[in-house]
Amino acid sequence: MSLAIDKQDSKNGAMPEIVISNVPELVYEHLKAHAQQTGITLEELVLRILYKDVNLKPWSQIFEELAPYRSTKVTLESVQRAIDESREERANRVLRADS
Repeated sequence: MSLAIDKQDSKNGAMPEIVISNVPELVYEHLKAHAQQTGITLEELVLRILYKDVNLKPWSQIFEELAPYRSTKVTLESVQRAIDESREERANRVLRADS
């Protein structure tokens, strides 16, 4: 089995590419079948395996885990109130520091 990694110039936004050659047929068929059963592409399955192996979570999983903490009730007034409160707290800290 051989592995080739092509790291493109990150300025153009391209992600590195990994090419694995000489994958045993049995391994390939099992990966392909598992991807089909899961309803994802073979590429997505291999990425999941890589993420798991290096103990990283994909962004989609991170966003999913954070979903319960998101608030959809953000209004212009609540943003303005938060800004005003922050400015007032900062002004109070500056005044206390000058005293």
